[in-house]
Amino acid sequence: MTASYVRREERLIYSTCTINPAENIENVTLVFKRIFRKFVLDPIADRLCSTLQNSVEEAGCLQLLPGIHKSDGFFIARFGKNKRIEKG
Repeated sequence: MTASYVRREERLIYSTCTINPAENIENVTLVFKRIFRKFVLDPIADRLCSTLQNSVEEAGCLQLLPGIHKSDGFFIARFGKNKRIEKG
């Protein structure tokens, strides 16, 4: 994957169908924040229905849990281009 595939105004969505933290928030931390630093978490709450807005734990990340969200387990992270790195 390369940052050049995502234009400045576009977003990158990382999503899994699991509740496993190693595949979800840990990947966001380890892979995107350290390796793909051209991306930063982009707020997601304003894109969600009001029922899910309270489930956003970290800006840009949503973890859906069985038994709570009337859904299977899913994880969604929304990224935008890091404008500081793009300019520099």
